[in-house]
Amino acid sequence: MSLAFPNAIPRDLEIKSHPNIPGHENETVRIGEYHMSLSDFLVMAEYVLTNTDIVPNDPRVKFLERIKRAEPIPGWNPGNQRIGFPG
Repeated sequence: MSLAFPNAIPRDLEIKSHPNIPGHENETVRIGEYHMSLSDFLVMAEYVLTNTDIVPNDPRVKFLERIKRAEPIPGWNPGNQRIGFPG
């Protein structure tokens, strides 16, 4: 699965996560041509969320409210779980 941003710069930027499959590298995130570990991606996300003061209508606040509702739900594959939103 991937997530596309058609209006991004560079044009048609695509985000893809690669699962942690036994016998393969740890889970990775690909943003366009850049590849990084999931751990590094999460450090980057934390930096973006916490590095500046909140401003009016800051999308980070809405994002954090949404993430607070996330919980383990059934995964794509039988017997697995993923993080998602109930209902």
